[in-house]
Amino acid sequence: MKKRNEVVRINYSGGLYGLIAGSTKGKLQAKMDEMNNRGYNFVFAMEDGMNILLLLIRLLILMLTLGIWTLGSSEILVFEKEDN
Repeated sequence: MKKRNEVVRINYSGGLYGLIAGSTKGKLQAKMDEMNNRGYNFVFAMEDGMNILLLLIRLLILMLTLGIWTLGSSEILVFEKEDN
């Protein structure tokens, strides 16, 4: 049987907001539940790579918001399901 893959990126929040209200497990579990309901099975996860431009943008946003919020790290998840 033929299989169909789907790649999903999950973004987390950084700064004080991410520390206080961020739930890595909750966000990941919600995405897993959504994809399972659509018939997909989890294959693997990997941390998204960091580059210097993204790091500079994160620092700029963090300074502009006085440390309250910035872009957080992200993960890439791969799911598959049998194609009909």
